Amino acid sequence: MLKNKILLRIFCLLLCQSWVTSSAGLPTVTESQMKAAYLYKFIKYISWTKEAFTNSSTLRICVLADTDPFMGELDTAVKNEKVDGRLLEVKYINRASQINRCHTLFIERSEEANLPEILSVANQWFTLTISDMDNFVEQGGMIQLFTINNKIGFAIAPEAIEKVGLKASAQLLQVAKRISRQD
Repeated sequence: MLKNKILLRIFCLLLCQSWVTSSAGLPTVTESQMKAAYLYKFIKYISWTKEAFTNSSTLRICVLADTDPFMGELDTAVKNEKVDGRLLEVKYINRASQINRCHTLFIERSEEANLPEILSVANQWFTLTISDMDNFVEQGGMIQLFTINNKIGFAIAPEAIEKVGLKASAQLLQVAKRISRQD
């Protein structure tokens, strides 16, 4: 338990560092690579109920967008990876009606006008919602990625996660900025 807590903090500290190339000539880490890594790691710290996986041995990550905001990085990050014995799969969707088989849903900024409908549909399922839209958590989303001073951070709404039957680990909640929604 302590080991996982330490590893999570180290992971978050490393991810929150600027992605500027060092003088040693190390490869630059792009924002899309960082966000893909965050999405992958979030999944490891969320628990779904058994009902979320009826007749499925796959944990599906859906991306609701016109184009791939991760530029292929998410597919690369989760290729052949498993979480709790379930193979991770990325699916790109373009309509809220396709959310019913998604365990995790990344909502691209271009979908902001449709956000109330998207969240309404997602909240009917056991779906973790994530976006980098401004005020995403305040609008009913669960995890919001944000960038400050070239560093990526995240805000989380634990009540929104629990409301759909999911559970965020204590380790994830410890390193997140918590936001309570005022209805």
